[in-house]
Amino acid sequence: SIKAEILERKSESSEKDFKAAALQKAVDNMEVEVPDAMVDEQVDRVCEDYARNCAMQGFEFGQYLGMMGMDENTFRAMMRPSAANEVRTQIFLEACEVSEEDIEKEYTTAAEAYSMDVEELKKAISTEIIARDLKMRKAADVVAEAAVATDVKAEDAE
Repeated sequence: SIKAEILERKSESSEKDFKAAALQKAVDNMEVEVPDAMVDEQVDRVCEDYARNCAMQGFEFGQYLGMMGMDENTFRAMMRPSAANEVRTQIFLEACEVSEEDIEKEYTTAAEAYSMDVEELKKAISTEIIARDLKMRKAADVVAEAAVATDVKAEDAE
C-alpha cells in the first residue's frame, strides 16, 4: 500500500540520518591533530571544484565570488571549517577497509539500478569514489551499531 511505502521510506530516511549523525559525532570526538597543510589542500580542492563548476556554467570563479560579495581569501576562510571536517572524516575512514570484490559488487549493483553497462559506469565513476562511499557506509554502520540515540532537545539543554 502507499501508506506502507511512505512509512518504509521515512524509516529508511531516519536510519540514514541516524547513521550520518552517529558518524559525524564519532568524527567530532576523534582526538587527532589535523595538519593545516591537509586542510589547505582540501580548501584548494573545494576552490578548484567551484572554479570548474563556474566554468561549466559559463563564468569565472572570480565573477562568482564578486556576485557573492567576497574575495578568494574570504571564501577560503568560509570553506575552512567544512574542509577540516572533511579531512577528519578522511582520517577516520582510513580505518575502514573495502576489498576489490566489494567495489566490483557495488559497480554491479549500481549498473543494474541505473540500467547501465558496468564498464560504462566504471568510466563515469572512479574506483576512489565507489571505495569512499563504501567506507562511509561501513563506518556509519559500525558507529551506528554502537551508538545510542538521544533526544536532541535534551542534549541541547545540557
